[in-house]
Amino acid sequence: MFPRKTSALITPLALFAATWSLSVSAPVHAAPPLLIPRPKKITATEGASYVLPASPRIVIAKDATVGEKRAAFLLKNELKVYYGRTATTVTVPRAALAAQKSGIVIGDKTAAPPPPNPEGYTINATASRVALAGRDSAGSYWAAQTLVQLFDKNGAGKTIVHPARIVDYPSLKLRGVHLFYGKDALPFQKKLIDRVFARYKMNALFIQAEQVRWNHDPEVAPAWAGNKADLKTQIAYAKAHGITMYPLVQGYGHMEWLFNKADNKKYAEDPDKPYAVNFSDPAAVKYVEGFITEADDLFHAPAFHVGLDEVHMRGRMPYRSKGKTFPQLYVGAVKHYKTLFAKRGKPIYIWADMGLFPKEVSPDFGTARTPAEAKAVRDGLPRDIYLANWQYGERDVYPSMDLYKKEGFKNLIATTWNRPGNIPGFSKKMVEIGGIGAIQSTWAGYESKESQLSNADWRPQFTAFVLAAEYFWNGGTGPAPEKLPYNWNTVFAKSYAGVSASDAVAYKPGAGAKSVASRKR
Repeated sequence: MFPRKTSALITPLALFAATWSLSVSAPVHAAPPLLIPRPKKITATEGASYVLPASPRIVIAKDATVGEKRAAFLLKNELKVYYGRTATTVTVPRAALAAQKSGIVIGDKTAAPPPPNPEGYTINATASRVALAGRDSAGSYWAAQTLVQLFDKNGAGKTIVHPARIVDYPSLKLRGVHLFYGKDALPFQKKLIDRVFARYKMNALFIQAEQVRWNHDPEVAPAWAGNKADLKTQIAYAKAHGITMYPLVQGYGHMEWLFNKADNKKYAEDPDKPYAVNFSDPAAVKYVEGFITEADDLFHAPAFHVGLDEVHMRGRMPYRSKGKTFPQLYVGAVKHYKTLFAKRGKPIYIWADMGLFPKEVSPDFGTARTPAEAKAVRDGLPRDIYLANWQYGERDVYPSMDLYKKEGFKNLIATTWNRPGNIPGFSKKMVEIGGIGAIQSTWAGYESKESQLSNADWRPQFTAFVLAAEYFWNGGTGPAPEKLPYNWNTVFAKSYAGVSASDAVAYKPGAGAKSVASRKR
């Protein structure tokens, strides 16, 4: 992106060597726009920028896809709110898109043939018109999210689209964020969805939803619990922004939320230290299932995350389930939930730590108590479950992922934190092993609200969303965080504040923030 009201700017093209190339006859003063995340390929097109009239035309097909309609809505809103342009939407037969001589044409695969990759898109912005097309519905929407970053004002104050040809697609299929919920979460998370997650092409949001006032037993919820009406609103809002929301409700350990109600200690594995559910008690399992199935009915997501990490971190395990080993209990719980959700037509996610013994996967981490326990857990787990492996070290080596891959697990997901070196390194590992994708986790208390951004310890967890978007899209490739041509803390602050997409980033070579010390989870 060019700084505002600047008609020409010379920037060091070497920083963009991997994605930027100039055509032979391109103006010598042309500079690559700074886009987040970096496109796979961006090429300068010949001639001047496209100047938008007071009432720009946005042309779509009469049989426009959902993604193309979302793209048109996004472009109209961006032009109206930030540039004072009232765009009109014109519908034509799809076969007539290529014949349009001017305007922003959505779905013109003749002028902008998209790559074959899922979620891929092409933008072809010239002096006379702008064409964009996606491989699929998601690709069309992401094309618009990139195009709004090409909007700008030149030295004469005219609204323009910088001339460029962009061919782009993601390296990772799943690009997610993990957040908690609460009564003040909706306005906060809607801003994150609109201004950060969708803008930078994240496509999944995992909501840890235990702290919601569920009808199954409202007495369990704390005073600050969220509610189903807000969640329903947010699920629809996220969907309109190309993001799928998934529920995460802990179903075995980390059950402090369940034992907030004193009478529920009867369901605990260790009643003296109520932390894990007694999975040998059918009544306890049925009670927990009530929350889980209610959440599934609300979200209607393609999968359900049942947690299952750090199950024996507190209390005696086994205790009430004497006569069974922990691996038997744990694998039994996983298979129980897998069967439950198979009947509901979807897979489950679980955290991956219980199958890992730290010394065996060093420098990675795990929570199994012995190598034998870790092996027994891994041997018993179904190979087709989705394993979200949280590893927060800043490196390129993740032996725990190699282990799971070697042992035949098919659906592996990295879970990263706000350590800058962790995000690109783990993203790169996922591409190397053919993983599904990555989830950027946040562990900032158990509630979710805007005031968390004022906490100096927690704020880096939110600004890191920009880094996650950058490296999840590009599979960990590109400059190291500290060498990025923008400061991700600044980008987050501007984006969250609601500035235009092209104002969110100021180009500055090597502006990447330095690594921030973080506490372990």
